[in-house]
Amino acid sequence: MARKEFAALIPAAGESSRMGQPKLALPFDHKQTFVERCVSAYLDFGCIAITIVAQQESLPWLQRKRRHWPAYVSIAVNNHPEKGRFHSVQLGLRQIPAKTPVFLHNVDNPFVSQETLEALVRHIDEADYVRPVFQDQMGHPVLVAPHVAEALAKESNAKSSVRSFLGAFRHVNVPVDRSEVLVNINTPEDYRRYFL
Repeated sequence: MARKEFAALIPAAGESSRMGQPKLALPFDHKQTFVERCVSAYLDFGCIAITIVAQQESLPWLQRKRRHWPAYVSIAVNNHPEKGRFHSVQLGLRQIPAKTPVFLHNVDNPFVSQETLEALVRHIDEADYVRPVFQDQMGHPVLVAPHVAEALAKESNAKSSVRSFLGAFRHVNVPVDRSEVLVNINTPEDYRRYFL
């Protein structure tokens, strides 16, 4: 039996006020930035669509990177980053093919393993969304079923958060052995902890 097709959405339009610079362009290693690392992971996984949501200011830089990616890696521009992550997620989901389960992956966590993705995929038919859990703490990415992605994209409550929105749906927690699913790199101190 063939495996389902999956997509990935990478919100990267946050104002990064605590970091002081766009997190998508932070160096992951000497070859890749955070956003390149995330895209690479989902390309390796075989996703049929990958959408990055970014601010207008990051677009020229991102379009240069875009030349090295397949055509199914797209960019959605968020001209209103002050509206928050929920707005970015909605913009990105509108570029994802219908009826496709979607990984929601924050760019401030560039650590994503193929093992974690495979673990989530194994449980997507059991619930509306699945999330990795390390030592009873919820992590990322979250994998949402197609009907949840569609509902999220259409939600009219602009003040909603992704977490509260998902609270209305059935979920499965998937235990993983990788603490990196809990990482959120929001400050220079966070970055130094992992990369310097």
